[in-house]
Amino acid sequence: MTLPQKFPTQPPSAIATYDYIDIATGTGHVTFYGSGSWTSAGLSTYLIQQAFFGNGTLVEGTSTLDLSPFNFPSTVKGIAYVSFYLNKSAAGGHTVTMKFQKVSDTTTDISSAIISRTLSAAATTQETLVIPLTETHFKRGDILRLEVVISAGAGTATIEVTPTGAEPMILSIPFRTEL
Repeated sequence: MTLPQKFPTQPPSAIATYDYIDIATGTGHVTFYGSGSWTSAGLSTYLIQQAFFGNGTLVEGTSTLDLSPFNFPSTVKGIAYVSFYLNKSAAGGHTVTMKFQKVSDTTTDISSAIISRTLSAAATTQETLVIPLTETHFKRGDILRLEVVISAGAGTATIEVTPTGAEPMILSIPFRTEL
């Protein structure tokens, strides 16, 4: 007769740590940077979490910056903040419109389009847009996208997407903390 052998359960292989505020509010803000890289096909823009060198310039018209596909399910919920510098070459009214989207089988808006104030002076101006996000669940493989529209006006208007430069685009996006 063989006696059943009991094997001890293994302790968890990873320890999760959270900021107290993240636990108290249930929402943790994660910082991302707008970045770009040039290939033979042109400029590719994206969102990254670490500020390493990249370069690019968003010009008048519509641009999109994608986060890498999610490896684990995640939920965004709360208020996102996007800080950027608008560089204008001449006086004339320009606005910047931003909204967040979920890219899955289809593209779905997860925020309203928020429009900056009209910027008229020929100068570099720092702006921050406050963008409320609809609570949205992202499954593995889904993508979080920021759509940026720079309106036409007198002269040119651009936004730098160089995370280590003097004028970085910085995003703070709230993720729900599941405990």
